[in-house]
Amino acid sequence: MVRDMGLRKVLVVGAGLGGLLTSYVMVRRGFDVELLEEHDVIGLPRHCSGLVSDYVVGFLGGFVKEHITNRFSEYVVKVVEDVGIREVLTLTFRKPVYLIDRVGIEKSLCEVVTSLGGRVSTRTVVTNIDLSRNLLRSSKGTHDYDLVVISEGAGRRLIKSLNLCRVREYALGPQALLKTSRSPEKVEVVVGSFLGPDGFGWVIPIDEKHVILGLVTTSKRAALLLKYLAKKVFSTTSNYVFKEFFGGLIPMDKPCENVVGENYLIVGDAASLIKPVSRGGIYSLVEEVGALRDSLYKGSINQDLMLSRYRKLVAFLKTQHSVHEVILGVGGYYKLVKSFTKLGLSEVRLLDYDKLIPCSPQPLLSVVESTTRWVC
Repeated sequence: MVRDMGLRKVLVVGAGLGGLLTSYVMVRRGFDVELLEEHDVIGLPRHCSGLVSDYVVGFLGGFVKEHITNRFSEYVVKVVEDVGIREVLTLTFRKPVYLIDRVGIEKSLCEVVTSLGGRVSTRTVVTNIDLSRNLLRSSKGTHDYDLVVISEGAGRRLIKSLNLCRVREYALGPQALLKTSRSPEKVEVVVGSFLGPDGFGWVIPIDEKHVILGLVTTSKRAALLLKYLAKKVFSTTSNYVFKEFFGGLIPMDKPCENVVGENYLIVGDAASLIKPVSRGGIYSLVEEVGALRDSLYKGSINQDLMLSRYRKLVAFLKTQHSVHEVILGVGGYYKLVKSFTKLGLSEVRLLDYDKLIPCSPQPLLSVVESTTRWVC
């Protein structure tokens, strides 16, 4: 069923990647779009490390071309123990994984949206949304709308006040830009008992002298754990200096079911569209925006088509939530990796970076290399 909502005036709350992509597809279809952003500068403060799949790069197209800073075909998994840190496992991918400059992409997207007629109002804090009256109140006054797009990010303050989605569970994702005397050649995923069952860390090389160091944890000592992780990872290989801290909350609730209504749409982290196994959100975001793009027609949203596509995404994310529960059931990421090493597993090949879910193992035993591989 195509509902002709007469959606001409669209207010988008939040000019992050989700708000900007949504604005782009809607302004291209002739909607009158205004973005309301609480911060001074588009793209800042940064939250995301920026690792994305070949699929996501293809979806972003020309927006991402000038903002790819590195690419990888393998990750290395390392374990932190009392005696030090050691490499135990290699993750290989069928297609490259890219490191993108999220800040640069968001600024480029903003320029395109405004060039197409969209408007961006920075330093605008939205205080209340009245869905029954199609009114939005902000620090700059009262705004009316035909459709409000809620893309407020992981904080989900407005979502909670509107009682549209479950808002209960969070993880913390502190990150930092480090200058080092020598960067690793591959992305390093780090597990250890000090991060807790639900935690893991990462080191992403940007260039020969700079890396992104980050971790995810439910511990309130997240900032201290990040510094401890840096000490463990770099103390024996290179000197390092913290240059910039960033990151923030990561929603861990099940994905929101009520993302589209008569006069509202919820996008990205605001709808808890996070892959709970890897804690990434960009893949889910582009899938949702793609569903919206294909559902727009002459000022209308084909809600049946939108919801049909969206339910497939929700089903995938719910599967990952189940996988995440299994990981916690065996003791968490650290114990899972330790069990892999006890089985002699040294390499896991992933055919799809976006869908990091277990599959039936096909052990390929190499007498020459004496390694066991798990093809997914």
